[in-house]
Amino acid sequence: MRLFGMESLSQADLLMLLFVLTISSVVLGYLSDAIMGARGFGPIGNGLLIGLGGVVGVHYRTLVFGPVHSQQHYVIALSAVGAATALLLMFGFLKKLANR
Repeated sequence: MRLFGMESLSQADLLMLLFVLTISSVVLGYLSDAIMGARGFGPIGNGLLIGLGGVVGVHYRTLVFGPVHSQQHYVIALSAVGAATALLLMFGFLKKLANR
């Protein structure tokens, strides 16, 4: 938790963060399922990959550039969206290779 700068958050704040991550992952999973169709992993699978990619992207950004500051919302969003997209595309490509 210290790596993300979340050691000062209360349990209610962490629960709210988890709730927002879950809801946004499900909504984005349904949206990506509408876009990807049969090439994807279904709404829940896409949502899990998007959520995992977002967390990995923010974690990687924190490891490379240090703690996240509250004024850098666009950098946080870009790293989360970029990693989520990359993870979804990578698993889609692996699915295509496996179905050959």
